[in-house]
Formats: sequence, C-alpha cells, structure tokens
Amino acid sequence: MVLLFAVLFLSSLFAVMFFPEMIGSGGVFGIRVQWISWVFLLILISQFTLPVRWELTIATVAVVLSLSRNYVAREASEELNRNAHTAAEAGKYIRDRSTILILPFATNWLYLHIGKYPVTGRDVALLSNYECDHQYFPLRWNENKFPYRYQLASLDHGQIPCSWEWKSDPSKETRQVDYVMIVGNLDNVSDSLCAKKIISAMDSLNYKSIYKKNDITLYEHKPHSNIP
Repeated sequence: MVLLFAVLFLSSLFAVMFFPEMIGSGGVFGIRVQWISWVFLLILISQFTLPVRWELTIATVAVVLSLSRNYVAREASEELNRNAHTAAEAGKYIRDRSTILILPFATNWLYLHIGKYPVTGRDVALLSNYECDHQYFPLRWNENKFPYRYQLASLDHGQIPCSWEWKSDPSKETRQVDYVMIVGNLDNVSDSLCAKKIISAMDSLNYKSIYKKNDITLYEHKPHSNIP
C-alpha cells in the first residue's frame, strides 16, 4: 500500500511538473492533478506511525501552506469575483431571443467562463461555448436549431484567429450577431492585426458599446443608429 501511494504521488507530481500548461490541456489538467498529488501525499504519510511532534509539525506546515496559498490567490480571486458580477450585470442590457458572441481576451483562462454568466437561464442564443467542442463535457451544439449562419460583419471565426470560435454553418443564410461581449482588453491582444479586424468589423456595422465596466465591454448591433 505504501509503495502504491508513493508511486501515485511521484507520478502525479511528475505530471504537474512536466505537462504543458495551456488552454484546453495542461491549463485544465495541471490544476486538478496538483490537488490530487497532495491527497496522495497525505495518504502516504498516514501509512506510517510517526511521533506526535512530527505529526503536529506536518499538520502545522500543511495549515500554513494552505493559508499562504489563499493569501497569495486572494487578489486574483477578488478580481475574478468583481468581473463575474460585472458580466452578470451586463446581462441586464441583453434582450431576450437575441444572439450573443463572447470573445475572451484575458490572460487568465478562467475568463472563458465569465462571459457565460449574463445569459444563464435566459432565452438567448450563446454562439460561443468551448465546452460544446470537447468530448469530455456533456454539452453539445443543437445544430438543427441554428436557423442562420452568424457572422461578425462579413467575418467567420476562421477569419479572426485570435478569438474563440463560434458555430457557423456556411450552407445557411447569414445574420449578424446581436451582441458582442469582449472579456479582457483588445489592446492587449498579441495579434494586433486580428484585433483591428474585430474593431473594424464592429465599426462597419455600427456596433455600439452599451455597457463597459472593469474588464467587460458589451456591444449591441445598431445598424440604424446615429449615436456618435
């Protein structure tokens, strides 16, 4: 039993250290394995009969490390919390039975989820959801219920490589997205040409910023608006 958990701990620790941390693989995988490795270590330690002072020392170190981690992560957690509430507030400006495209441009991969908050439980078509494209999530696209091919100006997702893709069927009649939510800052996108394409596409069809706070900007398609 000791050997088994020693192997499990070392294997998980190896995985955390050497698997690439990137969106869609390591970014999701590494965080989970990191916690599993601690569990294996605790189970491994529990297999031994240790002096009471050793046990107290290990327990004290574990508590201090946990509290230290929470302190280090506090600022980032508070920022995520603020933007989650901001995104939810932006949802008040989104009409029912409309379409919305979420374009995340933030360094933290958790921002991929924040853009979903405004439309939770709403009668709104969310055109971008990365979970639908991964087999390990239970969500699937209802392709038959997509009556149109949605674009941003004349651009499909393949023409905006710096953005997350959205559902687009080239065989169907095109329609413009009603709302575009930018999560993050387009000025910080490493592909400046791609960012300019997005801005140009929204300007050409008169998308107007109707809500902006923290890292959330919501644009609405207003083709007949004369608002400057």
